[in-house]
Amino acid sequence: MKTILVLEKNESILIVLTKFFESKNYKVRSTSHIETILDWIQSDIGDLVFIELDSNKSYQINYFNQLMKKSEVLPIVLSTNIGLSDLEQISNIIKNCYIISKPFDLLELEKVIFNAFKFKKTTLSINILDKFPLVGISYSVKAVLMEIHKISSKKLNILLLGERGVGKKSISKIIHSLSYNNKNYKIFDAAKITATEIDNFFNLSNLDLKPEKFTIVINEILDLPYEMQDYFIKALQKHDNILDEKKELDINYRVIATSSKDILNYIKLGYFRQDLYYQLNMVAINIPNLFERSEDIPVLIDCIISKLSKKNKRKIYLSSLDMDLISSYNWPGNITQLKSYIYRCFELYDESTDIFKKEIQNEKNSSYEESYNKWEENLSAIIRKHFNHLFNMKGKTLPRPGIYYRMLKEFEIPLILQVLKATDYNQLYSAEILGLNRNTLRKKMKDLQIKINKESTTKILK
Repeated sequence: MKTILVLEKNESILIVLTKFFESKNYKVRSTSHIETILDWIQSDIGDLVFIELDSNKSYQINYFNQLMKKSEVLPIVLSTNIGLSDLEQISNIIKNCYIISKPFDLLELEKVIFNAFKFKKTTLSINILDKFPLVGISYSVKAVLMEIHKISSKKLNILLLGERGVGKKSISKIIHSLSYNNKNYKIFDAAKITATEIDNFFNLSNLDLKPEKFTIVINEILDLPYEMQDYFIKALQKHDNILDEKKELDINYRVIATSSKDILNYIKLGYFRQDLYYQLNMVAINIPNLFERSEDIPVLIDCIISKLSKKNKRKIYLSSLDMDLISSYNWPGNITQLKSYIYRCFELYDESTDIFKKEIQNEKNSSYEESYNKWEENLSAIIRKHFNHLFNMKGKTLPRPGIYYRMLKEFEIPLILQVLKATDYNQLYSAEILGLNRNTLRKKMKDLQIKINKESTTKILK
């Protein structure tokens, strides 16, 4: 049974934590004194430390330094409601810990504890801890870092998945630098790549002159025209066959493909080759959007402003209210949008004006969000644009028969699921909103294999 060492001064919270940990089959040792925690660690007691981050800054630095010296392989979970500005002095320590912000949900705590145990013996290369856009304190970023660390030395093709603007291209460069540490890195936009470029890069006719280690990145792989998908997979297979014949050549290469869309959905619709998907999907890494890692926003902002200040030799200052305002926005354009916003504020910065508040309002009023606020008006245009894109991808080749029912299914499933969720899975009420007879809705759910998970109706009280 694993033991959790708990440092918590609030007796009521301590009782709740103890009961919760014990219910999950953990043994608990608790105290309100840091010295006791340090003594336990010195005696080789405990598998994980859960501590409340105290508001006394000097005390924090003192006990963190002691704690980290005596527990280099011990996972540490920090429970805090302190803002980033108060944590700057210990940021080099915090990035090696797991952060959970107060108030927190017990299910969220269980997930953090589980992952802290899971990754406790993994050591990250110092080269990737401060690489933008992977700076941050969130679990989701730590999980990506762990995955990159694990596969960086492997000869595996990689799929980088995530919304536009999350930093997939930057992350592909990080992976290359960790794997090969050279300049043999080439990125192509899938919609523009040609057969000649593929041949030239793989250098199939003069393989002996090819660099020993190289990376090819195909950005937005689903934009690759259908006829080029066939050419690309044949080029990969031909290249691998030549390498098998010339085993004396120590050549390592990796293909990294990125996508902001659902690849499996494109395969089902007949617009992407399944064999190419399996060729590329040796490892898939999901990059979280900025909304999912909102606790990283202050760290990302500090990183962006620091680089701008160093380059332009001047500084700008954000108040805690400014930081809270920026962090509370959902940033639909992710890191790309955040960087653009900070760059604009930096150039327009004037101590006499509230530039951050003004420009965040401009972001909220942008056409990007307006298109979603007026979705009923724009839905038809969006669908037409989607169909136009899909048909253009196929070139002169028409889709396989049955596209009407495949497309209808793709529309019906998310609509029905969303209405069911909104009505707390009340089928009678859902049928009324959809304008269907209840029996018709039930038949559609059966035909579309929509199953209601009863657990999804359980509400978690925070």
